[in-house]
Amino acid sequence: MFASFVEQDEEVKEIFYQKIKEKMEKEKQKHLDKISEGFFGWLLEPIADIAYTWRRDSEKEQGNSGENSVSWALHFWLPSDAVIVNDLVLEPVPDDFIQIVHLVLNSNGIFVLETKSWDGVFLGLKNKWRMRQGNKWVEVKSPTKQN
Repeated sequence: MFASFVEQDEEVKEIFYQKIKEKMEKEKQKHLDKISEGFFGWLLEPIADIAYTWRRDSEKEQGNSGENSVSWALHFWLPSDAVIVNDLVLEPVPDDFIQIVHLVLNSNGIFVLETKSWDGVFLGLKNKWRMRQGNKWVEVKSPTKQN
């Protein structure tokens, strides 16, 4: 038998994802403002807008695909006493949200899992994570700290 899924009420998730959308729009606008300051800004801004949106959408799709793959793997591999909650959004204090990608509960305990759809060579040491790019190690956002 397979592990079971439990879903959260959508109300809190909608607020969380609206805040994420607003944050992304601010980042995008900041990026476009820098480009529009230049001499050919009027020409480059629409191109940069499309490129930025495409890159963000691509990253989001890659992340969603990885999270879905892990979710189904957990469903099929874990025993029937396991309960899986995917994309759990909590509001520990008013207007401050956290997201848990996968929460697994079973007789062995409660497990919090963070899924990353990264490709390449990574080195994680406590809260400091790095990715190999060419001959250099570049710091990336820590999934350990995020969890």
